Amino acid sequence: MPSPSTAAIERELENELNAVLAEIAETEAGQITPSIALPARRIHSFQPRRGPLALPPEILRGRPFLHIDYFGFDKSAMNKHQLGLIEKVARYVTARFKTSSPIVRIRLVGHTDSRGPASYNAKLGRNRAAAVRDTLLRSMERRTPGISRRVSIVVQSAGATQPLRHRASPAGPGLNRRVTVYLDASRPSGKLPPALFESTPVVATSAPILSPMVSRPCCILAPKIRTSNFVDPANLGTHGDASTEQTGLIYSGKAGFMDLGHIRDMIDVTKFIYDQISAVSGAPTTVKSVHGEAKILSQIPQSMFIPVARRIANDDGFAYEILTYWMSGPGTRNSSFSPEDLCSNNLGTLVAEKAILAGGNFNAAATSKLDDCVKALGGLKPAETLASFNLINNCWVRFKTVMDLASDDYLRRRNFTAIPWKTGHSSDQATPAFVTAMPAVASGVYNYTHTVARTIKDSDFATEVAAIRKDAVAPGNFGPNFDKPTPCP
Repeated sequence: MPSPSTAAIERELENELNAVLAEIAETEAGQITPSIALPARRIHSFQPRRGPLALPPEILRGRPFLHIDYFGFDKSAMNKHQLGLIEKVARYVTARFKTSSPIVRIRLVGHTDSRGPASYNAKLGRNRAAAVRDTLLRSMERRTPGISRRVSIVVQSAGATQPLRHRASPAGPGLNRRVTVYLDASRPSGKLPPALFESTPVVATSAPILSPMVSRPCCILAPKIRTSNFVDPANLGTHGDASTEQTGLIYSGKAGFMDLGHIRDMIDVTKFIYDQISAVSGAPTTVKSVHGEAKILSQIPQSMFIPVARRIANDDGFAYEILTYWMSGPGTRNSSFSPEDLCSNNLGTLVAEKAILAGGNFNAAATSKLDDCVKALGGLKPAETLASFNLINNCWVRFKTVMDLASDDYLRRRNFTAIPWKTGHSSDQATPAFVTAMPAVASGVYNYTHTVARTIKDSDFATEVAAIRKDAVAPGNFGPNFDKPTPCP
């Protein structure tokens, strides 16, 4: 039996959830269009079964939660009406996040009317869904900082293949120019807290990559998260294929721990940025990243498209490490500037460079080049990666069980460079120059700004890191050796 205070909180959450549902139901564009298997009803006709579960998980998964419609012809920009609907989705997701059945996955499907070729409509639908994703993430982060690390967002496009209304009807084109929102409130399995099921918005589509698409699990420095967190280097899977691609850790005597989640994210983010620079032939513009944007200040020669994209991607990753240090939970404070993060980020941008230069299907090229990279660095089998981890356990981290990952002092050491830390494993050897080399880009070519949850400019990086260092050595935190791989007991 919950205490009065708990019951009061649950009632407050339930009222908030149902208030949002009622607002959506009263909006013409917010009426739910049912899937074939479900009867047509408005969203507020579903009543909670227990507590603040305003819509059962099977209902959320089985039908659209909301249509954000009436996009302008050939446009992905949003008006006040559409922004208001996105705000209501954000309110619902963040309120439900505090319940026993939080939203763990959001799928955004972009649609178009029937005018134009199929290939163009596929691109336009994807751009609309990506625009909704960007706005939704900002709204969710503003309400609950860190929530974007705990909710997977998938962006897809159906083009003109799934019309709601015939184009000849007066409302047809407007209703068909939409983004459909699907929510999944499945409960995580096992006894791990929901915060352990984290993800970061990244790209995972075939070339050309138009926007960050899906979310990959966070690969915290631990032997287990849900199952083994160590990956067989001989079985990395196909990049961009969620059913086969592997994320997790591999130890290399040349590059330390390699985080495949970070590497794959950076492969795709680099390509995403490169595509934007290439689309304007290197002219001054503003390019989007996952967590911010970069303002290109001067004309970039074609030979520098990839180096500039790599540097911006690395800045995007670095700023996110800064942001998450001050947040609580796995993948945030106790993963921020983890020893493998920045090195893995840089390796990801390098693999992206090689995949871009290879041409052809980008995901196929990325798969091949990532395999080559891990092989060249001598990635170890899971058993030896575990042996490497055991050498630094209770020094870099404190791992006994997966429940330790919920503690904000799990990660004890922070690496602010792309120079890999070695564990003292028998395979350790000199680090090749390409692992740490950053592409040379002249100052003044661009300015980067992180925009998710808070503003962090690239000119602020040194000051931000200094503040983290000061906090890390404060009494009760991580001690004077927090930024060094040794000494270890």
